[in-house]
Amino acid sequence: MKVLDECWGYSSFRTLEMYKDPDNSNELITIKQSQIIHDIVEEVENAQNDLPFRDIFITSSTGAGKSVMFQLPSFYIFKKKKLLTIVISPLIGLMQDQVNQLKRSGINNVATINSNVTPAEKADIQERIRNQEISILYISPETLLNRSDIKMLIGEETKVGLFIVDEAHIVTTWGKAFRSDYWYLGPYLKKLRKEMNFPIATFTATAIYGGEEDMYKETRDSLGLINPKFYLGKVKREDISIHIDSHDKELKPREYQRAKFEFVCKRLKKFMKDKLKVLVYFPTIPLIYQLQDYIEEHYPALYKQVVTYYGSLNKDEKAANHEKFSVGDCKIMFATKAYGMGIDLPDINIVYHYAPTGNVCDYVQEIGRAARDKEIDGHAYFDFLRNDFSHIKRLHGMSTIRKSQLQLVAQKIYTIYKEKRKSRNLLVNVEDFAYIFTSNSKIEDANIEGKLKTALLLIEKDFMNKLGYPPFIARPRGLFSREYFKVTTEGEKILQQSKHREYARKIHSIETEAYSAIYELNLKTIWEKQYRKLSFPNFKRLFHQRDEQIRLNFLNEIDATFVVNFSCTKSLEQTLAQFNQKLLQVAKCLNQYALSNSYFTTEKLAISFERSLKLDKYAAANLAQIILHSMVRYNSLNLNNNAKSVIRYSEISGYQVNPAYEDFFKFVQKQSSIYLNPATLDLQNDNSFNMYASKTSRNSMDYLSIVFGILEAFKLINYQIQGGNTPEIYIRINSTLQLESMVRNPDKYENRILNNVYYRHNLSIAMLQYIFENKMTTEEFWSVIEDYFLGKIPEKVIDELRKGNTTP
Repeated sequence: MKVLDECWGYSSFRTLEMYKDPDNSNELITIKQSQIIHDIVEEVENAQNDLPFRDIFITSSTGAGKSVMFQLPSFYIFKKKKLLTIVISPLIGLMQDQVNQLKRSGINNVATINSNVTPAEKADIQERIRNQEISILYISPETLLNRSDIKMLIGEETKVGLFIVDEAHIVTTWGKAFRSDYWYLGPYLKKLRKEMNFPIATFTATAIYGGEEDMYKETRDSLGLINPKFYLGKVKREDISIHIDSHDKELKPREYQRAKFEFVCKRLKKFMKDKLKVLVYFPTIPLIYQLQDYIEEHYPALYKQVVTYYGSLNKDEKAANHEKFSVGDCKIMFATKAYGMGIDLPDINIVYHYAPTGNVCDYVQEIGRAARDKEIDGHAYFDFLRNDFSHIKRLHGMSTIRKSQLQLVAQKIYTIYKEKRKSRNLLVNVEDFAYIFTSNSKIEDANIEGKLKTALLLIEKDFMNKLGYPPFIARPRGLFSREYFKVTTEGEKILQQSKHREYARKIHSIETEAYSAIYELNLKTIWEKQYRKLSFPNFKRLFHQRDEQIRLNFLNEIDATFVVNFSCTKSLEQTLAQFNQKLLQVAKCLNQYALSNSYFTTEKLAISFERSLKLDKYAAANLAQIILHSMVRYNSLNLNNNAKSVIRYSEISGYQVNPAYEDFFKFVQKQSSIYLNPATLDLQNDNSFNMYASKTSRNSMDYLSIVFGILEAFKLINYQIQGGNTPEIYIRINSTLQLESMVRNPDKYENRILNNVYYRHNLSIAMLQYIFENKMTTEEFWSVIEDYFLGKIPEKVIDELRKGNTTP
């Protein structure tokens, strides 16, 4: 209880309402969070003692404290047995928020690895995992699956004690529509559990139990859960009132947009008059901007209250906009469904839907963002027009994969198989399949890799279900076959020989003590010519380890290299001058704290930055955080061996700058002058620059991440680190008979999984129509939703589905 109070601010465990026997009734019972925590710990101990153990499946409404239920047992098993808990989470923001929240509570042995983490930070985290210093690691399924051997991530000694799949509904919803890697989790975990014993616990706020859309069974079977203990939380949220106004008339596109805009604006004006906090959900990003422009032109006072949030928005803008909405500086948030999972604001009064963003589960989860604080009233509003459903078909990612595309994918694989002299080990280039997902010269889905992996898995699983074996097995991770290397003068002589020219390409000349050039090597070609007996992932590993099995006479003459691509808004000279000027201003802000030897907070430093650098408070807060984190990072790298540390940090008091802080700024200035030296850079056709940093020298990436991070915080550059080129997918051919059949008899081919997805999509549309078109009281709405989540679909919905009367 002491840990619960200190870290989460709770004096006792919450009481949760759960269905006693959801197969037979809607009767509820109460269960304490402590019961679920006890069950998780018990199953971990059973697994560690080689006793029979069970997995755990938990659904509980938004705001029920799901995170505590897996974080607390994770800390317990780490403290007792140094066991690692891996948490699969779908969104970077969600991972980062949970890690930050725990660190603010004084728990520092948690970490996340994602695309926002620099290579240097990633190496540090992996080292801490290998040293058994991390209790919980948050990662995405893609990050996990990109490592064929988990020991590459956690080391030889560290053992996994518990595996959490957070927001588990994505295994069945996003898995088909957007995130194909969730479908691959089951086979990966099955293979992993042959090496180590651990239970899997899944958590979600929304999962349908029973009926035609049984998400529980599908998640259980997809992840391979073993006889799971099952907790199904109460679905009804009586504290959220439902206000759905349905308008039957079908409008022309221009009339529809104007009418929709006016409906929204009328509502928002009323909400602002009542001083309410409003979250507005949109199905697409363009709609957000279109309505914003309309409001700016017609309702300028209302416009000032609006901020936006969506997946592809710059991360700094997302953080700033979330903060403005959170503290109440802006009362209206326009967002896509990206502003959902992990967003924990207690005081949202209204959730308004411009149009549906997905299926019924999405709608219920989104309106559940209202009234997290039980002391306030929550309301869900929707002005429904029949045209609103025009957005859903475009949204439903799986509906854009057609049977004909599956056949084209199979045909392409069969063609490659024959071209490669019927080799069963293939490496397919993702871009080679782009034409399959192209219509009218436009790419339907920019995520071709995701589309291809989904199509491959649809073919594979369908044949597995029909015949018991698939025509091929596809590795889920995209492999990079083209990589960059620094090459010695001797290495150049070797690579310029005719036998190497087909896979070695010179990119850029350099002048360093050891190396003379940057080369791009096509590892796929080397593998195909000489090492087909190895799998491609294994060949790459041995190649980089310079293993004696890889007999290439240039291996000792090359060094694996990152390509750092960056662009400046001004010339390099101007950028460097401006950077030095801004650094000087930052240093002056810190000088007062160094002179007084006083402690200060990030917020206090941000106020200084606002005044001296003339920044708005959100940009100043972001800059303060980056500067302070960079100084702490500088300390940890032991760059300042001959003087005291430049900064100290106390959980209680905050930061304290030491007089030696000037060494940090000298270091940053020195490194920036090296990095922004035109003589060392490779100018690209788009006027951006490439610089090359060794993968094997950790310090080089540490230095770079500090300096480029500050440059980007000042908005002087944009940069990204590249390690390869176009991704490729490894495929092992089992049998060509099914592929030949798909190619030669296209009319006879049916994919049952795809057909089921289409059916369920239409069922969801019919259910949404039923909810929106039948004017229900709040009580009636929640009763229908409860029945739906317990597998009971209204007869009227089934009838409409049979008639084919759904809007799309």
